Amino acid sequence: MTSLSVSEQEKSLFAQNEQPPANLQQSESLDGMKRIHSFSSSLTSATLPNQQRQPYRSLSSHDLISSSPLSSFHTQNNNNLNDNDLFVNPFDRRLTDHFLLWEKEYDKRVQQMNEIKCIELNKLKLYYETKLRECEDSNRQLEVHSGQINQENKRLKIEIEHEKQHNKIEQTTLEQHLKEFKSHLERKIHEIKIVHEHDKQDIKQQHSR
Repeated sequence: MTSLSVSEQEKSLFAQNEQPPANLQQSESLDGMKRIHSFSSSLTSATLPNQQRQPYRSLSSHDLISSSPLSSFHTQNNNNLNDNDLFVNPFDRRLTDHFLLWEKEYDKRVQQMNEIKCIELNKLKLYYETKLRECEDSNRQLEVHSGQINQENKRLKIEIEHEKQHNKIEQTTLEQHLKEFKSHLERKIHEIKIVHEHDKQDIKQQHSR
């Protein structure tokens, strides 16, 4: 009675899990399959808790005659095992098929996620490559502009140096002219003083007469 109720429960459990669910994105489906598979294995081991399957060996007629009660027990035991196998083996096959279907669906979803991530990475790579090219173009333009500024600075330095030399020459010439003009003025002043002294002497002589 217990074995029948267990088999009925397992059949109802298999009927509930015979078709794969619509949403296979969660890993709980694979865990559920593993739990069902372990449950079916425990069912097989629970049917014969203290007995193991005997290896096949050839029996003589003497053995068959002398062990007829034991043989009937083994026959009944084998029948029970065959009944269990008739249920468990198809269940295991269907369970394995469903597990493979879920595994394929899982791999498909993972592949889709990888493709989406690859597309996003390619877009991001293209964006940063575009930004990098723009920065490189800006750097080249800045280098050209900086070169032009350096050339202009060199030209201005040459012009300023030329102006300094010219101003220095003009300053020297002007100083020379100033010296000459000063000497000329000093001579004129000296001559005027001499004439003035001469006039004073003449005036004194006239008064003395």
